[in-house]
Amino acid sequence: MLNMTNIGKLGQLPHNTELFVGVIRDANALARADNPNLSHDDSEYQAARDAFITDLTSNYEGQQVPTCKNCTMEMAEGFHIHHKDGNHTNNKPDNFEINCPFCHYTYHLGWVGANSLGTMIYAPSIPQATLNQIQAICYAHEYIINATPKKAAHYSKLKQQSHGLNTLIQSLEAMKAVIQRDFKTTSPEHFANAFMRMSEDEYANRAVGTFSGIRLLYDKTQFQGEIEMFAKHSLSMNDISSPNNPAQWVAQAKQLK
Repeated sequence: MLNMTNIGKLGQLPHNTELFVGVIRDANALARADNPNLSHDDSEYQAARDAFITDLTSNYEGQQVPTCKNCTMEMAEGFHIHHKDGNHTNNKPDNFEINCPFCHYTYHLGWVGANSLGTMIYAPSIPQATLNQIQAICYAHEYIINATPKKAAHYSKLKQQSHGLNTLIQSLEAMKAVIQRDFKTTSPEHFANAFMRMSEDEYANRAVGTFSGIRLLYDKTQFQGEIEMFAKHSLSMNDISSPNNPAQWVAQAKQLK
């Protein structure tokens, strides 16, 4: 079973435990149905994004690559840029933040629900950022094992790991039954609508009380491109010697204990 201590380097970095599902409520933001991708075709945003990434990576050392601010997943490619204040017209560098796709969409619950990208589950003991990393690892591991020849020396190790990963995801999926029982829905869109109707104080405290245990679980079938990126650039599937590659998890975990 994956417990964040037996996956080597990936399980050692601290996550942002404050990350909680949310929606865009900035009155100055574009009306876009909580769409996190609208800025992608904006030339001003693209220029600001490129400048931000160039400036950020110019200070990197050695093999360092962009890392998600919330879940710490390393992504040489495939990362998103999150507008911290929710205003996608504010393209100042200090308003940008590197996010993995899963952490970015956590801020856009309405978009996730409207496009059937996930479901709500009950997992109060797992911070959303940690859950996002768990999902990325589990889905990317499945991608890797499906792409690995059965005759490969490390294939048997991957198979041994896959049972625990699959069991973990299944147990998480089962927890949507608690949400259905308590809220009569598991749709992210319904929770997003509830968040939109809250006062500012209620929204600021949404992670306490009634909604405290809700978490977002993504539908892997809707993120095949992102999962491929996780496999290639977070789990380093093409570099068996990398500490992030599943073939090295046990050895890395032993060194870190």
